[in-house]
Amino acid sequence: MATISCTDLLYVTAVSGGITVMAVKMSGISSLGEVYRKLRLSAPGTKGVVNLSLRNSTQGWSQKHVVVLQNDEKIPALKTKHIHDGLPSLFAEL
Repeated sequence: MATISCTDLLYVTAVSGGITVMAVKMSGISSLGEVYRKLRLSAPGTKGVVNLSLRNSTQGWSQKHVVVLQNDEKIPALKTKHIHDGLPSLFAEL
């Protein structure tokens, strides 16, 4: 597993739905968790599947991660209405 040191220079790109939601150059980061926190702060409205590309130019490695972002707890989810059409559903109410 590649490591991240706080002196490393990271290039981070996050793409969601074919749209680049974050493209930054970082230093002073020492863990992947800090990269994830930066993603949440930089793209607060982003939810769903996000492809995250990391390149550590100091150590010479790159990685790709796929993460799923959920709604921020402070932002309520939209209420949905279930329509009963008589057909079987994979999304039946539990």
